[in-house]
Amino acid sequence: MLKKFVSSAIAIGLSLILVNAAAYSAERKVIIGFHNPPGPAEHAMILDAGGKIKKRFRHLRAISADILDSEVDALRSNPEVAYIEEDALIQAIDPLAGGIRSLLSMAQATGLEYENAWSVSHIGSQVPHDRGVAGAGIKIAVLDTGIDYNHPDLDMNYAGGENFISIDPDNHDPFDDSFNSHGTHVAGTIAAELDGAGVVGVAPEASIYAVKVLDGAGFGSVSGVVAGIDWAVANQMDIINLSMGFTTYYQSLADVCEAANAAGLVVIAAAGNSYGGPVLYPAALPSVIAVGATTIFDDVGFMSANGPEIELTAPGLNVNSTIANAGYGFLGGTSQAAPHVTGVAALLMSLGVGDIDGNGIEDNNDIRMQMRLTALDLGDPGVDTIFGYGLVTAPEPVVEDPVTHLIVDKLKGHSKKSKKTATIEDGVFEVRIVNTGLSQIKVKVYEDGEKRCNLSEKYKFRKKSAPQEVVFDIDATGTGFDLIFAPKGEVGSFADVYIQMR
Repeated sequence: MLKKFVSSAIAIGLSLILVNAAAYSAERKVIIGFHNPPGPAEHAMILDAGGKIKKRFRHLRAISADILDSEVDALRSNPEVAYIEEDALIQAIDPLAGGIRSLLSMAQATGLEYENAWSVSHIGSQVPHDRGVAGAGIKIAVLDTGIDYNHPDLDMNYAGGENFISIDPDNHDPFDDSFNSHGTHVAGTIAAELDGAGVVGVAPEASIYAVKVLDGAGFGSVSGVVAGIDWAVANQMDIINLSMGFTTYYQSLADVCEAANAAGLVVIAAAGNSYGGPVLYPAALPSVIAVGATTIFDDVGFMSANGPEIELTAPGLNVNSTIANAGYGFLGGTSQAAPHVTGVAALLMSLGVGDIDGNGIEDNNDIRMQMRLTALDLGDPGVDTIFGYGLVTAPEPVVEDPVTHLIVDKLKGHSKKSKKTATIEDGVFEVRIVNTGLSQIKVKVYEDGEKRCNLSEKYKFRKKSAPQEVVFDIDATGTGFDLIFAPKGEVGSFADVYIQMR
């Protein structure tokens, strides 16, 4: 009797396990796209089908949900539904280790930030830094494994973020817990601080936001990435950096990237470590800048993707950047290339590029065009499928020479005090005189106290006429001149004199 009871119990137990397993296997994680912004009716549609709503999006007409296989066809046939696609597992683009080691002790003592960060120097980042352009005020969302925001080279530029991986709804901490410091390494290339220690980023004054869409092993979901991009748009980021890749096209991802682009964000992604294979998504999307990897010799990285979607390339092998526990290390791949482009975009945004495409506004499309225009052409002349437009280069801000402005005015009974003097040295200078009422102005040129008669001149003006202008050059290359301006005319009349190096 006992043996029969045990057998029955085992049979019932196995039956329950099989039923539960069947029910579990029949549940599918999906993203449901709608023709209109989903509201109560669409929510009820999912719930009535026995589904569980997981994520809602602000800038996407879609909902991620768990639904039963048996309900998929019925939902797909609903005229309100635009698409249903799998909320698949996705992965960070695995970097190539390049001798991860700590450089902290050496770097702190020497302050060789640009030497340590060879790739940042290679694209010319120090030039704009030296001229005061370092990405200040630009907000960058790093969609990755999170950021070690306690790192001494990142803590001052870290500005917040969000966690889309944790199953705990109260856990918003985007700290990087990955085994290879993937997100932290990317963040350092973008915006490691210019503080005399460690490494420096391409945009060392930009604000970085950790948007954790990948777990410690580098895995996440399509809906998590979509939610991260949606967050970036809602929180008015300027740039998004994406370092994950997969071969499948997802409509929800394409739509949210297009929404980000339309909202004025520059969206940049690693092309993928496909070893000459196709460019991966999301980089392959037209609204996203796909970045391939190059070497220190400007050759293509052996692991880099290849295809017509490649727009720019950047250093991607043996890139030195920030890692966990206040360390520094070398990683390689297109994940390491993309943040260089992100940093350059931040520099251009903080500098301003003007209305390049001529549509009447300066926006993210102008930033994208400027990076194409200033890229260093590599490989075959023009755009190609390996290097795109070429190696991204940091901008070289024009430093305008200061203008010396003198007001040469006629004072009553003070002819000496009416004179004004300016000194020019080592260069060709433009002198512009804008006269208002003077009848004459003498320009006397002295070199080492000796008058240079061949350079001195007298300029006469017509009385009671509109302001008149005289422009001439003086070549002081390799020497220095004192210029004395002596006015003649009625008391109170004057001329404005502007002197600027050409």
